[in-house]
Amino acid sequence: IYYVSPADTSGGHRRDTLWHWRTALADARGEFCYTGNSHVKPMIQIVGDDGRFHGWVGIEASLNQTTGNGTADDDIGVFRVTTGPRPSGRSGHGAVRTR
Repeated sequence: IYYVSPADTSGGHRRDTLWHWRTALADARGEFCYTGNSHVKPMIQIVGDDGRFHGWVGIEASLNQTTGNGTADDDIGVFRVTTGPRPSGRSGHGAVRTR
């Protein structure tokens, strides 16, 4: 289950949050909403010079608290969710283009 919501109640900023958990985890506990650890990813909106929204750039830093594998099971990374084609010559990592 995924949710996108503003990071703050005021609408005068470009910060949002992506929050999710796996439904299988909730099902295994007999829960409708999972009460264990979830994945929360802060994001900032990508806005072009013309003020048009193009997507988000975000980061996840969900540290392992449930398995014996330690940091090998951490979820750490940078991601983007954008509209339009991927910039040519880029692997999808690193700088994000808005035009």
